Amino acid sequence: MWNGCRPMTDAATVPAGNIEALCRFGRQSRRELREFIQALPAEDGDAPQEFKLTNSSLTATPRKIVIHVLLHEVRHWGRSQRCSG
Repeated sequence: MWNGCRPMTDAATVPAGNIEALCRFGRQSRRELREFIQALPAEDGDAPQEFKLTNSSLTATPRKIVIHVLLHEVRHWGRSQRCSG
């Protein structure tokens, strides 16, 4: 379901040194993740799927990917205290 819904966002589209653009990017990403989680049928959360990355692929469940994204996000919180939302 998730794989193929939309392409991964290219973080390089956020202008370097523009904290407001970075904060908007973060808020948009978190909003889209919440929307994805709410729309994901419970039975699909544990179904392994293949995710195409730039030069490789990865097989994982959507639930595992969401957990990874959340833990990765926590890693950035200390670096981005200026961003709220």
